[in-house]
Amino acid sequence: MNYKFSRSIRQCLFIRKCLGTNSRSLSTSILTPVKPRLYGQPTAETHPHLMKPGEITPGITAVEYEFRRARLMEMLPENSVAISLGYRTRYMSNKVFYPFHQNTDFFYLCGFNEPDAAMVLE
Repeated sequence: MNYKFSRSIRQCLFIRKCLGTNSRSLSTSILTPVKPRLYGQPTAETHPHLMKPGEITPGITAVEYEFRRARLMEMLPENSVAISLGYRTRYMSNKVFYPFHQNTDFFYLCGFNEPDAAMVLE
């Protein structure tokens, strides 16, 4: 049988020939085009109908979050550190996860709504 290679396979063969790698060590991720993320925290660029420029979350600007962190640091003793951790992704079963909800204290201080995040204030 005669097989016709698609463009991506031809590119793979060309890269393998140039780099001298075998097929097991060649990652297919370098051959596939990167698609824009359709998930994650909304920004003013991705959701202009929800947020204005300078806002981290709808209705709350980056300056407000900075002010909140500054107030926290003023209340702490001198030469101290504050560490705030966001929540992790939790799973119901093997690959089924719960809807993500950020730690409210962490979200109040920085407005970051992604899992496995942390913040250190010095």
